[in-house]
Amino acid sequence: MIYLTEGNMPLNEAYNDEIVQERNNTYQLTFRFPTSDLKWELLKEETFLTADDLHGEQDFYIFEVEKQQGYIQVYANQVFSLLNNYVVNPISLDRQTGSTALSRFAGSITRDNPFSFFSDIEDRHTFNIDSKNAMEAFAKDKHSILGQWGGDLVRHGYQVRLLKNGGSENESLFMYKKNLSSYQHKTSTKSLRTRITFKTTIKGEGEKAPDKHYSVTIESSLINKYSQIYEDVVEVNDQDVKDEASLRKYGEQYFRTTLCDMLEDSLEIEVVGQSDVPVQMFDVVSIYHEGFGLDVRKKITKYTYSPMAKKLKSIGFGQFKSGLASAIGNMISDALKNETQGLLGSVDAQIAKELRNADLAFDRKKEELVNQFTDELNATKAKAEEVKRQIADEIDKKFQSFDNAAINEARRKAEEALRSAGASNSLAEEAKRISERAKTQIDNLKSSSQTAIEQIEAFKTQYGTKLNEVKNTADGLFTKMGAIETYISKDGQRQESLQRYARDESARQASAIREQISRDYVGKSTYQEDVRGLERRFSAISTQTNNDIATKITQYKQTVDGQFASITSQIAGKANQTDFQRVKETSQLYERIIGRNENDISNKVARMALTNQLFQVEVAKSIGIDNNLIVRSKSMDRHTLVNEGNTKRVFVNNGIFTIRCTGNSGYTFAGFTLPLYIDRMARGETYTLNFKYRIMGRLDHNFTVAAKNHQANETIFASDVATSSIAVSSNWQEFNETYTISKDFEFGNSDKYPLYFYLARNGWVEIKEIMLVRASQTNGYKASQFDDMSEAVRTVQSQLDGSWAIQNLTSAGSIVSQINATNNQILIEAAKIRLKGKTLLDELTAIQGYFKRLFVGEGNFAKLNAEIIGSNTITADKLIMDQAMARLFVSSNIFTDMLAAKEAFINKLRSVVVTATFLEGFQGKIGGFRFGQYANRNGYFITGINSVSIGMGNGTNAGANRNAFWANWGESLDTPGPKAWYVNTDGKMYCRNDVDFYSKVDFASTSKVNFYSKINAPKGIWIASDDINGEGDNPDGGYNRVVWWSQIVTGKWRQHAGITTGSDRKLKENIEPTQVKALDKINALNLVAFDYIKDKTHEEIGLIAQEVLNIIPGSVEKYEGEDNYLTINYSKFVPYLIKAIQELNEKIERRTA
Repeated sequence: MIYLTEGNMPLNEAYNDEIVQERNNTYQLTFRFPTSDLKWELLKEETFLTADDLHGEQDFYIFEVEKQQGYIQVYANQVFSLLNNYVVNPISLDRQTGSTALSRFAGSITRDNPFSFFSDIEDRHTFNIDSKNAMEAFAKDKHSILGQWGGDLVRHGYQVRLLKNGGSENESLFMYKKNLSSYQHKTSTKSLRTRITFKTTIKGEGEKAPDKHYSVTIESSLINKYSQIYEDVVEVNDQDVKDEASLRKYGEQYFRTTLCDMLEDSLEIEVVGQSDVPVQMFDVVSIYHEGFGLDVRKKITKYTYSPMAKKLKSIGFGQFKSGLASAIGNMISDALKNETQGLLGSVDAQIAKELRNADLAFDRKKEELVNQFTDELNATKAKAEEVKRQIADEIDKKFQSFDNAAINEARRKAEEALRSAGASNSLAEEAKRISERAKTQIDNLKSSSQTAIEQIEAFKTQYGTKLNEVKNTADGLFTKMGAIETYISKDGQRQESLQRYARDESARQASAIREQISRDYVGKSTYQEDVRGLERRFSAISTQTNNDIATKITQYKQTVDGQFASITSQIAGKANQTDFQRVKETSQLYERIIGRNENDISNKVARMALTNQLFQVEVAKSIGIDNNLIVRSKSMDRHTLVNEGNTKRVFVNNGIFTIRCTGNSGYTFAGFTLPLYIDRMARGETYTLNFKYRIMGRLDHNFTVAAKNHQANETIFASDVATSSIAVSSNWQEFNETYTISKDFEFGNSDKYPLYFYLARNGWVEIKEIMLVRASQTNGYKASQFDDMSEAVRTVQSQLDGSWAIQNLTSAGSIVSQINATNNQILIEAAKIRLKGKTLLDELTAIQGYFKRLFVGEGNFAKLNAEIIGSNTITADKLIMDQAMARLFVSSNIFTDMLAAKEAFINKLRSVVVTATFLEGFQGKIGGFRFGQYANRNGYFITGINSVSIGMGNGTNAGANRNAFWANWGESLDTPGPKAWYVNTDGKMYCRNDVDFYSKVDFASTSKVNFYSKINAPKGIWIASDDINGEGDNPDGGYNRVVWWSQIVTGKWRQHAGITTGSDRKLKENIEPTQVKALDKINALNLVAFDYIKDKTHEEIGLIAQEVLNIIPGSVEKYEGEDNYLTINYSKFVPYLIKAIQELNEKIERRTA
């Protein structure tokens, strides 16, 4: 099946589907989809798909769509191809393994990615590249990671593995007429090379150092196996090649790895049904085709799979692994046979002589070596204990000398910091004092206002332009005083000035305003008092010489709810800049905020809050008013789906969100929510929401957007974007709405995000380019400036009862680093943590660590990996022998001079000769097999590592079973399983499972075949000229003949041991006298004498089947063998003979009558 990855939507109508994977190359899904199904519109470029594959579900993405008449053709690559969209930084590797190369490659990708890389290739190569495309660095050409290290590229989802062998030895058999249909096998000399000249140029290292040119010619060992010499020149650009010797080594390796000296061989088969055992890419399987004489084991390097039918369609194969009749195997064998045959004879004799000679020397030195080794081992153990004790003493001294003063100092500073938190009390007192001073000044203002009233008349008398007004009513006393002065300054400029004083006092409140307005300056003092509180505000606005405006505002407020003080200063300059301070105190909270706004883009805010449960200090860089507040609004890949289901489809693709609901009788409220970079909105703030939408299917109710606290089920603003009256259209429309927040509102913590788009019932809408800003308008869509920002923009220090924390947060609220202390633990989290100075740890548990120098008194290691180990206390029983360790031991004198058996000792002394022809061992594991003895068993065996289900013995094993080799044995060597197959050392074979024969089976004349059960022969049993005898109730004893006519050339044994078809009347109908002229037919038979071609035997009388076919066709049958010869069933003549006798008898009676 093929699915849309987003929403897991099945594409049931897909057809002509095919997944093709080729070794280290193509991995592609193609299919067709009818346009009669509306889901075809969802199959666009960059859409991700999930499809069933040979190895399970696989991920693909669409890269091309072709629209045809009635359908679309979809092309999708496996997601590994997305590596084409990434770039890597420069990489420099010097003689490193494949694992190191892939690890360095993963770390060099310039941006975050979903891929993981692994390799088990231990070959070492040099690799240097500059910044380039990631896919080119990984897999393009010879100078890439894949080109250098080779191996099988195994791709599963975003997991990329480069393995020495990506498959396994599989027991599957693909046989003609069983599970193999069409067969295409091609051999070619097109790419054959048997002599190659390798050339390279090494750049000079100095300023004027000349370049060095090297050239070597290497011939293949198979050059004489072909009638022609296939020659070529190869330019080498490998960083491991530095001189002529390394160039020669490269050339020899080139022949071994490319197999260019062997015929190009390709094989592809069509698969019918299922294989015996499930197969995977890179598995080695058996292929048998009797007609072409093919019996080989080959590696799967290509396959074609149908995801909709979940069926393997075809398999392609690479180079031969082995075969009973492999032409390549014969070629190599012939090439080596002549070279080794003469060597083996002389080597055997030489080894025998040298073994006898070395045995004498070894026996004399054996005891001395053993004693020497034992003495050194005991001395090493003693030395190890001494070193262990010294290290332990040194560590104890460091623990005892560790200065606790640092810990005490840290504790003292922590306590002082907590006491410093009490500074908030002094800030609260300061705010109170400010408020008291304001109240005193207001009282003074009251008394001064009375004096001002008395002076009004004097002002009017002195200045005709001055106006004094006093009104005394039942509502209160109102006093207004103003002055306007006009004069000409010394420089002849006209200056205007307005000064105003107004006071309003009643039973409800008292207020006073002082103003001075001049050409470049406006000053204002406001006082207001009522029963709820008092407020005093001073403001000054001035115009500078450069026409910039500067504003200074000071405000003190004291109400029954608390105290508030703020100072705001706007300083003229080329960039607008505002500093502000706010202090708020209630019975539940004391809060002080100090801020700075620069360029109307970003705010730097410091906030301190204190309650009876929390002390928190926060320093942050906030977002600007023109910034998009929606997280990742372009892709909208961070979202939650609401009420999504079978009839309510909600998904995002290429930055377009789709809500499609059909067939719902009730309200659905299906939609999605998006996260914001803010967690609250404040009263009085202005927000504008803008996005594009289109109605793709008729609405039967509203399409709505809301900002919501889902936990409290409370909305701060909402709008109906479209209703059922809106016409369906594929044209994009724009939604734009501005909201003023009516109260302080927090979005809370919920699994749903704040901004909620939904359909009330049924319809189809698409939305894109969503933008929410803290302003009265938007200037076109743009993504948030914080989408790609991962650095900390906010630092929060919090202290609760029983915990203390300081955190660096990103704009989205993610933790960059933190220190969090609770009752019994402290969490320190950061990308990098550095501890300087001496560090004392009572107990340490680490997942992974790197130490430049590590001193350990005593250590327990489950597994130890090291480049170099210098030690005198590592014993052999703690080591796992693998190929690398074996090579190191053989190259060391320790192995040959002290630890080896005497045969291995001689092999070391004559390694140049012996290692090429002979290897002896007694126990071990190689290539997935176990070699050696089993408990309570004599002799030696080869079995699987974890199971004895398959295996063979060496012929000397004894016991009840005496097995030579076996398959599907079971779990214990003592008892064969119910379906075991095995052969004992005496040559006797047992098979407890089914046996299928697909070719001829011969039983020799000396053999005896016994059947103790019922025999089923659907197509009959054919015999030669001998009789078929059987034992039964014979009064005379002996045998009963089942077929008694020895003269018949061929007999056929049908049904349940009967000779002919059923003759019972109950089996027949339409019975009537026959009209056949049997005598005429018998007379028409042409009896001849003849010789058999095969053995030249002579027959005096007989019939030709082709002639009889025209006379009595029912007596001629086709022999169901390879030759399809005709044969005569003479038993069919019996009814004709009887009828002919009857006819002759009638004639005789008529003549004698």
